[in-house]
Amino acid sequence: MQATPRKIDALLRAYAESHRNHTNEIIHCICVPAIVFALLGLLWALHPFVATIAAIAALIYYGSLSLSFAAGMVLMVALMLLILDSIPGNWVLPL
Repeated sequence: MQATPRKIDALLRAYAESHRNHTNEIIHCICVPAIVFALLGLLWALHPFVATIAAIAALIYYGSLSLSFAAGMVLMVALMLLILDSIPGNWVLPL
């Protein structure tokens, strides 16, 4: 009896098929975290609570896919939120 494939495995397989170029992989390793940080920053500018709720929602989604992925995301998101919290308010342009 074969186990049902997890959704994360199907997503990773589809990702691998469309990301075979090494340069593309490097760009993704830099740009995807930068995009996430920028999005969290925009949400943080609205209100820190909004950014935190969005981060929690994303972590719940990642947790439904894979607990190890979610653990990595917890570390990354926590670091990003700490950085955003440490930025003085007068450095941020109003929305």
